[in-house]
Amino acid sequence: MICGTFRITSVPADQVVALMQEANASTPKPLSVTSTPDDNGQFTILSVYPPCPTNVVHEVTPEPRAGNAVAPTPAAGNAVTPAPNLGGQTPVPAAEAHFSPLVVDISHHVERIDFSAVAEAGVIGVIAKATQGTNYTDPTYAVRRGLAKAAGLLWGAYHFCENGNVSDQVQHFLTQAAPGPNTLLVVDFEKNPQDPTNSMSLPDMVAFLGQLEDKTKRKPVIYGGAYLKEALGAQPNAALSGYRLWWAEYGPTPKYPGLWPNYWLWQYTDGKSGPQPRSIAGITEPCDLNYYSGAADDLRKEWIS
Repeated sequence: MICGTFRITSVPADQVVALMQEANASTPKPLSVTSTPDDNGQFTILSVYPPCPTNVVHEVTPEPRAGNAVAPTPAAGNAVTPAPNLGGQTPVPAAEAHFSPLVVDISHHVERIDFSAVAEAGVIGVIAKATQGTNYTDPTYAVRRGLAKAAGLLWGAYHFCENGNVSDQVQHFLTQAAPGPNTLLVVDFEKNPQDPTNSMSLPDMVAFLGQLEDKTKRKPVIYGGAYLKEALGAQPNAALSGYRLWWAEYGPTPKYPGLWPNYWLWQYTDGKSGPQPRSIAGITEPCDLNYYSGAADDLRKEWIS
């Protein structure tokens, strides 16, 4: 039985993505696969399986094979050391790697979309703006929902939070998003660019999450970036760690709050900044693209979990 943590050290940057994908596709499937950069410009990959009785770490030596790809194989003797604390580490693909985005998020600002072409490009899910505050509804939401589902894409809806009136905002979101049993629900917690004083507070966001969960009997996803990190400050609300994190940061390494041991999705580009690729077939304008560290089938299973 495979158990414990398998660690590969000193992995070259150009081999990280392939190794992580291979680990995620292995049988049995690991609980998580993460990578962290070291001081020498290389990476350490951790594949975590159910804990062993002695909670061990297996040191793994990558073996070269055709095409310069490497496969992890246990080193002689399976050296055992105390297991590290994995909480708060930042799982990242290789720095400046070319990702394969599995999710796009859109609003009326993206005017032209060919959902069939988006699906053919490898995207499996679309998350669209449904509402903002207590009275705004994105005019493209309803039509695009039908088009995306017709193209075989998973569908999600997000609400852009504003200050105050939590109950009214929750009801407005549910009324206009009209979520089905397979609709991903997202709470967009960010600073209002038009009026920063109209940004939702952290306590109100916690209340919004609770009310939305009570009404739908499912846990929404939290979308956030710098404003979320600022709001959490030095005293983060531990209850938030029970919600999946969709992190927004346009750089080679997502530095999300340590309250979460991992992000669920990483919005790595807005189409103008961030790693490549910054565009996807089917959308000619700049758009937000999102990285998921596992396989497409895993994302499908987790979509509304």
